[in-house]
Amino acid sequence: MNKRPRSYDANDEANPRRSPPNTQFRSTINSTAAAANALNATLTVYKEQLISNLKQNIDKPPPIGLTLQESTIKSIEDTVNASYERKRISAPLIPNDLRADIFPATGLRIGEYKFLATHKGTLMVGFYYATKRLAWEIFDIQGGIKYKIEVPWQNILAMRAIIEENKHGILQIKLAKAPTFFRHIDPPNPRSHPKWEPSNDFTGGHALKHQVHSLGFPPGDLDKYYRKLIQHDNRLLQLSQVSFSK
Repeated sequence: MNKRPRSYDANDEANPRRSPPNTQFRSTINSTAAAANALNATLTVYKEQLISNLKQNIDKPPPIGLTLQESTIKSIEDTVNASYERKRISAPLIPNDLRADIFPATGLRIGEYKFLATHKGTLMVGFYYATKRLAWEIFDIQGGIKYKIEVPWQNILAMRAIIEENKHGILQIKLAKAPTFFRHIDPPNPRSHPKWEPSNDFTGGHALKHQVHSLGFPPGDLDKYYRKLIQHDNRLLQLSQVSFSK
């Protein structure tokens, strides 16, 4: 027996169990279209924002440093160099290398005490930047003993250098109190560093009574070391610029 096909009316949409296949398909299409419209709206907003940002930045100059002309760079360099030169003259330099400068002297005088370097290396002067000290190392050839006088920078009241072309240089230091004295000790192991032990005044008491130490140097030797010394410390620089009184 043939069955008659069921007819469709409006009431069928109210009952899902009775909804025809084309109704379910149309509902799926509508949902997909709504999602597509939402995505398109989001993309449109993003595109408009991107274009707006491009328009706002298109007339702005590129980051600093990308379009500097050679003449501009040269002008900046000249300005920086001029500023550096002014500061270099008015303020001390801070060298990166703090290794000591040790160089020979020709003579040392403290009051009536005098020591002349009759052989190379018997009188050495050290400028120690890391520990901020000056040192005079004296080698007594006859006794075979090496002595040392140490002067902390903070113990210096006045200082001056007398430097003339083709003449011996002279360095004078005035101390606030007596320096410290050391005696060299040979280490048991020759590969070890030399050691110094505290010593009594080996100048016959003159270094305890007299404040001024005067040292002589070969022509041209003192200049570069003295300049480096006073440029390394503000206080020493100031002391070098005032008159020296004994």
